Amino acid sequence: MAEEKAYSLDEDCLGTLRAWFKIYKRWLGANYAGVIAIGAGSALAAVIDPPISKYISSAVTVLTVVYASTRPAERARSYREAWLILGDALAKYRAGPNPDPRSVQLIEARSKGEAVLSEVPAASPATSETKKAE
Repeated sequence: MAEEKAYSLDEDCLGTLRAWFKIYKRWLGANYAGVIAIGAGSALAAVIDPPISKYISSAVTVLTVVYASTRPAERARSYREAWLILGDALAKYRAGPNPDPRSVQLIEARSKGEAVLSEVPAASPATSETKKAE
């Protein structure tokens, strides 16, 4: 009989981080595919003869509506921001109740660096509390 593995908060959070990263990559891929397809379709419709260009223009219009309604770039950004917040929280959890001040500085530096790279404000207790209140 297989022994049941004990619940691990670390492993649970890591699993969530992995899942969010996969979903982020899919939305980011959908974003790039949509932008490229819309751009290429528009350019193609401009250079093709009128009977075929109508169909291409119609397809580009439908694709643009689907792209605009799904907002893949926003969804990708949301997953990225969520996994950064969870990653920082996990690092703080692993550091324990009385972490080494250097560890805290390193976690904060990583958070600020990620915020710069993603152009998203760094998560702070004040920001988190403001979001909860809304």
